[in-house]
Amino acid sequence: VYRKEIFNSGTKTMPVGNTSYNSIIITNKTGTTDTFSVRVSDAVLTNGTSGTAMNNVVNRTWTILKKNTNTAPLSSYGVDLTFKWLPNQVVGTVSYPILFAYEAGTGWVQQTSASISSTDSTVSYLGYKGTLNNTMFMLSNPAPTITSFSPIFGGNGTVDTIFGTNLSNPTAVSYGGTPVTSFYTNSGA
Repeated sequence: VYRKEIFNSGTKTMPVGNTSYNSIIITNKTGTTDTFSVRVSDAVLTNGTSGTAMNNVVNRTWTILKKNTNTAPLSSYGVDLTFKWLPNQVVGTVSYPILFAYEAGTGWVQQTSASISSTDSTVSYLGYKGTLNNTMFMLSNPAPTITSFSPIFGGNGTVDTIFGTNLSNPTAVSYGGTPVTSFYTNSGA
């Protein structure tokens, strides 16, 4: 665990890692000086600290603890976070990494922000306003969303077209929990 005091509006690189260096850069915009603690583990598990190792992830879980509660007005507080990794730390395929936080009872939840950016080895999330009470973070592809499908009704043997975002490279397709017998993707459609 790496611990560092960060002044309001201050930025610090937290040099953490186990088998390799996986730093996180934190900018404190909470309205007060605070102490941040960071650790990293060399895996991403389905239930945060337990469960099955996940695929299509940056194979690191960063855990962040902030000592004090946020004190500035909601519109101005937050913490900017930049996560760094090495190319050989990706398990499976991660083509557009974004940030997920683990929420007890819910699981890994995709984080949304007015400003999130990524490169081939970093993800920056500006203005994180959630609690940082041993909060776990991981990086993976955005969750798929379905915007529509056609036809609306059909039975066995019906060819369905599913439209949405982040649907490339699926490993399975099912309706109501029943797997389809075959599927293919056409990103140009």
